[in-house]
Amino acid sequence: MFEFVFGTGPFFNSIANYLNENQYTSVPSSVILDAFSTIPVDKLNSTQFVYDWTTQAGFPYINLTYANNGKTNSYVATQERFLSTGRITNNTYVFLNLMNFFNS
Repeated sequence: MFEFVFGTGPFFNSIANYLNENQYTSVPSSVILDAFSTIPVDKLNSTQFVYDWTTQAGFPYINLTYANNGKTNSYVATQERFLSTGRITNNTYVFLNLMNFFNS
C-alpha cells in the first residue's frame, strides 16, 4: 500500500535511508514515520497516512455499490473497520484510501 501511494523509488529510498541511519540501534516507531514524511505526495500528508495505517486497529472494509438510474451509472464506496472478530460499522476510525477503479 505505501509503495503504491508513495511510488516505488521514493518508498525504497526512504526505507534505505532509514535503515542506513539507524542500523544497529533501537529507535522509536516515530523515526520510521519521519522517514516517510520526507516523501512529497501531492495533496497528501504522508506522515498522517502512514500513522493511520500503522496505529489503528484492524483494516478498512470497503464496499463498492453500483447504481444505474437509467440515465447515469454511478458507484458509491463506503468504508467500515474490519477486525479479526468481524466488521464494526459504528466507529470513528477512518483510513485514507487511494483507489483506482477501472470499468470496462
